[in-house]
Amino acid sequence: MRAQLQPEAEAAIFVGPSMAAALDLTPGELKEYLRNRSGLTRAEADVAWEILKGDGRDAAATRLGIAAATMRAHLTHIFEKTGVRRQAELVRLMS
Repeated sequence: MRAQLQPEAEAAIFVGPSMAAALDLTPGELKEYLRNRSGLTRAEADVAWEILKGDGRDAAATRLGIAAATMRAHLTHIFEKTGVRRQAELVRLMS
């Protein structure tokens, strides 16, 4: 395959395992990474992690023991800090 690569190519795409698996991170380490990279609070990183699981806001709020309104507030702050507008974009960003 190397002979088929274009010398003027400017980018490459590698498809592989998730960021956490690729970096061999535990959930706690991934949340800490998100806090440091995006300026999320501990609670916001917990919400982001729960959203990444893909069960939806209500299930995430239940697991975290917070109200739906609190979940929405955390998501609003997460979106502002990460520059995304929807949960799907957040999941893509974290993946």
